[in-house]
Amino acid sequence: MNSDNLKGVLQQFVSRPLPRCRGRELELPLGTGKVIGLAGVRRSGKTFLFFHTIQRLLAEEALRPLILGEYASLMLYRDVVERYGVRNEALMREMLRFAFRNTASLLNVSKLHRDFASLGFSVSKNTLHEYLGYMEDSFLIFLLRKQAHNPKKMHVMDPGLVAAFQGNPDRDVGHKLETAVFLHLRRRHRELFYHANGGEVNLCNEDGTAFWNSCWSLSDPATVAREQAAMTLGNSRAKNATGQLLYHECAPALRTALPSAKPAWRWLLEP
Repeated sequence: MNSDNLKGVLQQFVSRPLPRCRGRELELPLGTGKVIGLAGVRRSGKTFLFFHTIQRLLAEEALRPLILGEYASLMLYRDVVERYGVRNEALMREMLRFAFRNTASLLNVSKLHRDFASLGFSVSKNTLHEYLGYMEDSFLIFLLRKQAHNPKKMHVMDPGLVAAFQGNPDRDVGHKLETAVFLHLRRRHRELFYHANGGEVNLCNEDGTAFWNSCWSLSDPATVAREQAAMTLGNSRAKNATGQLLYHECAPALRTALPSAKPAWRWLLEP
């Protein structure tokens, strides 16, 4: 099955309405944190009991950020606070919140220090560097270096967890896509960088011969012009450099201006 057919099958499955279900005396427990198996005689209603459970879950909207928040808290305390004996748990949690609200953003520790001071935290820059190191060592964040110079760019370990710290799931979707692309590339490339010089190349290898940019929507001429400039910048950095522009949605009339651009979902499915 090719990727277009696979996308169609997945979309059909996700978008089709669930069959109408009648409530039963038996209801599966929710929120246990455990895998639940269901055994019974054939044609006794097991599948429809699961359909009914899905409908109940689709109804745990307000609970979703809380569940994600529990995941984040578990990682924070088990992987950072307990492991490194962090004393200022409030500061550590606020730093984790900052990281997940600002994925795919440049990290300025001096500004971060001022922001935390304005929130009432008495903390040194050295402590901030130390705590960032704890999060990086625990794989909660990744700090991407700019080639040749600072500042670093920060990516979180799972863009899905951003919802635990951010009320609006549609905010900063371009940054979430960039982080998803980074995480996918990190499986294949040990060293990744970004480049900024009159424009920005989101990700590149060490010698600049391969680079990747991402954009949520190619829907207006200004965005297309910006991405054209970024691809030109990437191509100018090394002889025979190969670049890939990845997007989530586009206007067909503007798509022709960037013939090498590819839908991010298709690229993510490639072997």
